[in-house]
Amino acid sequence: MNFLQSCPDGVVLDANFVVSLIEVKTEARRFAPHLKQARISTINLGEAFYILRKNTSSVTEAQVEQALTGLGVTIDPVPIEVPRMFNYLKSIDKPRIKEQQKAGLTGRDVKSLSLGDLTCLGFAAHTGLPVLTGDMHWFTLARHGLTTTLINYWDLNVIV
Repeated sequence: MNFLQSCPDGVVLDANFVVSLIEVKTEARRFAPHLKQARISTINLGEAFYILRKNTSSVTEAQVEQALTGLGVTIDPVPIEVPRMFNYLKSIDKPRIKEQQKAGLTGRDVKSLSLGDLTCLGFAAHTGLPVLTGDMHWFTLARHGLTTTLINYWDLNVIV
């Protein structure tokens, strides 16, 4: 299944993807012509602004926003239905956290869903669209009940 077949109605963008796109990473740039129906929440766009500013001071928020809207990406406010899903998403994440701890991981090595992750996954569930992401730890959530389709922009063979 190719990218366009897996998301004919559009896709939700994760901040991770946007950062790679703005930093001109080949894996992300190949999607640029296909983002006309893409959407990102204002919270995840803010997360991308924050990460980009941390990585480089040469990119402004206005430039990022202009680049995305120029590609046809829609920037959406977060409706109340999205945060209402946070506790459910955290309940899916909890067994995965325990698996990591049983495997000997501790502290920051244990991956868990951040507020930005919860927003992106909740927004995707709300819209019924797949997520274009590079956050590999998300792909382990399917075995714990996550039903949102995830597309790994680093490797299109990984679509869950």
